[in-house]
Amino acid sequence: MDPVAYILNAYDLHPIHQHNMVFKYAYDTHLIVPDIFSLTIPQELQRISDWANHHNLKLNQPKSLEIIISLQISQYILQELIP
Repeated sequence: MDPVAYILNAYDLHPIHQHNMVFKYAYDTHLIVPDIFSLTIPQELQRISDWANHHNLKLNQPKSLEIIISLQISQYILQELIP
């Protein structure tokens, strides 16, 4: 399946929980979950897996990863940055 076909085919891939987001680009799908809803991640991943199976697609587990992004800066780092 080429990237355009994937995007068109993925029209019905949505998160279960309203505060989570799914972004689709080419062959990639990104699940964005705020930290306060991290307990929803297993459900969301199962939904994506079920969706892929329904559409005869396979998740590439070795290329799947978790990235944690924090916008909080610790007081220690601020002290190092500001003389």
